[in-house]
Amino acid sequence: MNEKILEIVSDEKDARLKLTFPSSVVSTNIDAIREQLAAYSESVDAKINKWKRLELDFMATDFVDSIGLNLIFELVKIAEEKKAEIVALLKSRAVRLIFYTVRLDKKMDIRLIEAGSPTA
Repeated sequence: MNEKILEIVSDEKDARLKLTFPSSVVSTNIDAIREQLAAYSESVDAKINKWKRLELDFMATDFVDSIGLNLIFELVKIAEEKKAEIVALLKSRAVRLIFYTVRLDKKMDIRLIEAGSPTA
């Protein structure tokens, strides 16, 4: 699949890797997301830049299923191995509830951003 549904931004100056997720992180699009992450991990940018902050942008995301949660836990594990700070930006209270239910709040800083507020 060549369609990019995940935006990946590496900010060398701020030592930050930002992943912007689509409206749904579910079994039907998880393979495309994984392909994009795998391609990025093999890129020169990923090998040169050492990030200390993983920013997971779920501002456009309204739903995450169990397969999507599995991916998020994998990303958290990678960030923990790098001893990186993990921040999740959310607009949806439903997604926040899902994250708290599976105790992701113990692994990352979850920020519910109200409409019109600055994001980080």
